[in-house]
Amino acid sequence: MENLKIIQITDLHIGWQDEMPYGVNVRQNYELLLSALKNEQFDFLAISGDLCFRDADVDSYQWIKRKLDLSSYKYYLIPGNHDDPDLIARVFGCKNFLYNHELYFHKKVKNRHILFLDTSKGSLSGEQLHWIKMQLNTINQPVIVFIHHPPALANVKYMDNNWALLNREELQNVFYKFKQNMYIFCGHYHVEKTVQIKNLNIYITPSPFFNIKHDTENFEIDNYKIGYRIIEFIENTLITTVKYIS
Repeated sequence: MENLKIIQITDLHIGWQDEMPYGVNVRQNYELLLSALKNEQFDFLAISGDLCFRDADVDSYQWIKRKLDLSSYKYYLIPGNHDDPDLIARVFGCKNFLYNHELYFHKKVKNRHILFLDTSKGSLSGEQLHWIKMQLNTINQPVIVFIHHPPALANVKYMDNNWALLNREELQNVFYKFKQNMYIFCGHYHVEKTVQIKNLNIYITPSPFFNIKHDTENFEIDNYKIGYRIIEFIENTLITTVKYIS
């Protein structure tokens, strides 16, 4: 099987022009990320949700897309809970992936199956869960998944208690029936963390906006590091790491 290299970025939280959420220049951080990726050779960039700061807006999506187009990187993206799948589909030209206001799809890259899922409503619809089952029924090798919410609790107290995926057990039950390993890359929690449950290998990627403390019940910012995840499949081996540029 051919080697595959993916770069994942997540939780950009791009605000309006000149807006500085929490005093962070999120637009500059995004541009720094795209610039840093020039030093990487990769097959595609995966953006795993929360492109917008609080509320989705066309101007922010258009600005994000312009920067991506200038970079010439091949990319795929999914929505997060601060996004609007319909707006993303319109601005990024992917209406063919839109099903009843959810944006999800399957790609095969270098003979590896990759599912891109939509948890923008905080859960997955029954229709999307059925689609996942049908996809997995046709695959007999390990699967790569990009999803905004982690599909399990991660011992990040504030996020587990307040912002966890609502129907994660339903999704887990679908995943557990799959006989192969699943390599799941997500964001949403604003931390760097790895969780392993049965056949699920879950990698939570930090945000270039800010990252939070793992062990506090209340919301507390831990750091403002800007990072991205490198995902490499070399034959049957996964090698993944988070690289920080500041």
